Amino acid sequence: MLESLNRKTEDLTVDSKSKEEEEEVPAGQVVKKTFKKLCVLVVDDDRSCRSLYMGFIQMRGAFPYMAENGEEAVNLYRDGQTFNLILMDNEMPVMDGVSATKELRDLGVTSMIVGLTSHEDENSVYAIRQSIAKALVAFYQKYVDEQSKKEVKDILIRYDRTLLVADPRRCEPKKFGGRGARSRFQKSYR
Repeated sequence: MLESLNRKTEDLTVDSKSKEEEEEVPAGQVVKKTFKKLCVLVVDDDRSCRSLYMGFIQMRGAFPYMAENGEEAVNLYRDGQTFNLILMDNEMPVMDGVSATKELRDLGVTSMIVGLTSHEDENSVYAIRQSIAKALVAFYQKYVDEQSKKEVKDILIRYDRTLLVADPRRCEPKKFGGRGARSRFQKSYR
């Protein structure tokens, strides 16, 4: 998969030199590449986020397009427009990012879709984790056998448990009782 992604991006970089012409870059020097043939769709309902993403994309030399919700993004594809990359907000009016991504995949879109969100509250973290879990479940339901599903599920559960840490801000009082009584920390995600 990584090789195919590299192949897709090789023909998009115009300013990069061929392998024969490549020079060694001294350590610490930043190499800037521009992507002049890259068409990027930014799907976000927040105007400030859209302009931030679009400014970054234009600075790199790519062609940015924008949509305010998932339905607009789907309609762009239905009208025949294609993109190399889609930056998709998770929570939008009319059609959210998860629904739009599912519909785009059903239409046969193979472009890379990157899920984004600009919320900082704890509920957004849980929403993002839930979206990732839904995508993984949908993929494994379709393409993976039962034994592999169980292995992946176990790995994800173990990983999820490593994210839980004792939070000293949420200390329960000592329980009344014998010598084994102790105060406990509630678990929360890092």
